[in-house]
Amino acid sequence: MQGITREELSEMERDLLAAASHFRRTATELANRVALFNGVDPAQLWDECSSLEWRIPDSEWSLDLHGQHCMFTHQVTGQVVEVSLWFGAEFGVLDPYFFYDYMRTTPDLELPAGLRQPFHDTARAMSFLEERGLLTRVERGLGSGLTAR
Repeated sequence: MQGITREELSEMERDLLAAASHFRRTATELANRVALFNGVDPAQLWDECSSLEWRIPDSEWSLDLHGQHCMFTHQVTGQVVEVSLWFGAEFGVLDPYFFYDYMRTTPDLELPAGLRQPFHDTARAMSFLEERGLLTRVERGLGSGLTAR
């Protein structure tokens, strides 16, 4: 399978970093709003997930808890934000496909044209950014993931 090249990744590096930072801010804001509504520490969302009410009152966001993620979907713009809940209060951990979908659906962002294969190209892009020291690896007992600084 032909994948994205390092040259292409280098050309889109700035856009990918901006999108990863944008994702981290958005995911953190949404997770914090759920925590605030439920009166829990944001770092406890995963531990308390079965007893929480998964919604944000008076907002245009719908929520769908699945696996270790919560999918936030904006009812007007169609923006999709898949937030991992396994990393305590760090909500910016990227999943290759979910990050691609975030870039594709976020009105303020433009999906880099070189990302032709949603999972594989985005996974390569994340590895490339980690190699360059531009994404941070987050470790937790349940695994690890990458996030913007």
